Amino acid sequence: SSSARRRLTFASRSRGGEPSSGASASEPPRDLEWLLRATSASPRRREDWRDGLGFATAIDALSPSDVDALLSLSDDDFRAIPTETRRAAVKASVQHAWRGYRDHAWPHDELAPLSRSGLRWLDVGVTIVDALDTLLIVGLDDDAAEAISWIAGGGGGDASAAAGEAEA
Repeated sequence: SSSARRRLTFASRSRGGEPSSGASASEPPRDLEWLLRATSASPRRREDWRDGLGFATAIDALSPSDVDALLSLSDDDFRAIPTETRRAAVKASVQHAWRGYRDHAWPHDELAPLSRSGLRWLDVGVTIVDALDTLLIVGLDDDAAEAISWIAGGGGGDASAAAGEAEA
């Protein structure tokens, strides 16, 4: 698509040209509440996230630097970004998180990001199961197929037995 070929550039608001963490001393932190407020007040009802995802076409992921640039925007500037661009930023973030887990912790329950290792607490691949719907929603079909194959192959073992052991 034309949007896939177009390189998106956003002005960074930090000093020295480096991408900022998204919040200055005068702005509140960019947390889940901020994201919900910023994306739910669409001037066009059809773009309101509460009306459903409405993915009509595949989403192309943004580069990490473009995601950082989006996070550095003020609330008003963020709302002005086209919905498809925001969706692409979400896809890029999911892709980054999933690949980090897959490369460093597969098939353990979760990723310990600082040590880049897997943590086993139920030993059933909790992240694989938990991430599956998100992978499908954002269109990471190959990654979802890999997760489905692992689940269908019985890779997770017996969750009820593992939970019983964890409680003991």
